[in-house]
Amino acid sequence: LFDGSFAALRALNAIGAAVQSAALLGSLRILFPGQPRRVLCGFALGAFVPLLPFLISSGSEAVVASAVLSGVALFAVGAAISYLTGKSWLLSGLRMFLVGALAAAITFLVGRLLDVSFLG
Repeated sequence: LFDGSFAALRALNAIGAAVQSAALLGSLRILFPGQPRRVLCGFALGAFVPLLPFLISSGSEAVVASAVLSGVALFAVGAAISYLTGKSWLLSGLRMFLVGALAAAITFLVGRLLDVSFLG
């Protein structure tokens, strides 16, 4: 059924995104009454950050730029969260960066297992 092609991966991703979006919207209404649009916009903006380099470049240059930009954004968000928690900005930033890096590594490994390549 799944041959590892880019089109099949995109279709599965679209289905998963639709399910996650529906669940997210329902959860946001419970967790943040009156604010789901703001929270959803924040999630969308965060998801757009890794895509920015691909708007102006391609290939391995865009992949490296995306990884660097994502790492900086993750650290910045983690450090900013420390303002609300009162914890160390450095530790909060590093923790957010490491969690994001772990998620990226798992995603990369799943792509390798499915034999998906975006660079040819």
